[in-house]
Amino acid sequence: MRTLALPSCLLMVAALSGCATHTETGAGVGGLLGGATGALIGSQTGNAGAGALVGAGLGAVTGGLIGASHDEMERQNAARIAATMPGPMTYQDVLYMTQQGVADETIIAQMRSTRSVFQLTSQDIVAAKQHGVSERVIQAMLERGRRPPRHVVVQEPSVIFVEPAPPPPPMYFGVGYTYTRGRWR
Repeated sequence: MRTLALPSCLLMVAALSGCATHTETGAGVGGLLGGATGALIGSQTGNAGAGALVGAGLGAVTGGLIGASHDEMERQNAARIAATMPGPMTYQDVLYMTQQGVADETIIAQMRSTRSVFQLTSQDIVAAKQHGVSERVIQAMLERGRRPPRHVVVQEPSVIFVEPAPPPPPMYFGVGYTYTRGRWR
C-alpha cells in the first residue's frame, strides 16, 4: 500500500495544478501514470527504476498525443462557432433585406444587435432610395455612422509613499563570564 501512496499523491498534484492545454495535462498525467505503472511492473523483475523511466516516457508521449487531439478538436469547434456568429451588417445586407420585404423595425434591430456602422455617401443614399429602402432605415443607417466614440476613462494611479524600515539595532560581540557556584565560567 505504501508503494501506491507516492504515485497517487503525485497524480493528484498534477491533476490539480492546471496545465494550460490538454497536451500539457495529458503529457503530465500520462507520464505520472506510466511511471507508476512502470515502477510496479519493473519491481517484479527487480528493475523498478528502469521500469518507471520507460513507463513515464511512454505515458508522457501517449498522454501528450491524446491531449493534442483534444486541443485540435477545441480549435475546430471554436472556428465553427466563430463562423456561425453574425458579423456587422453591410450596405448590401440592408438592400437585400429590403428587397425581400423585411420590416423596417427588423432591419433596424439587426443593425443594432450586430453593432453595424455605416458611412454613407450621397450616392449610397440615392441608390438606397432607388432600391426601396425606407427613409426610416436610411436615417437609422446615418445615425449608426454618427455614433459618438466610446470614451475610455483612465484613472491615474495614486501615489503611495513607503517609508523605509528603520535600521536594525547595532549588534555587539564579546566574551562574557558568569559566576556560578563560586566559580567564574
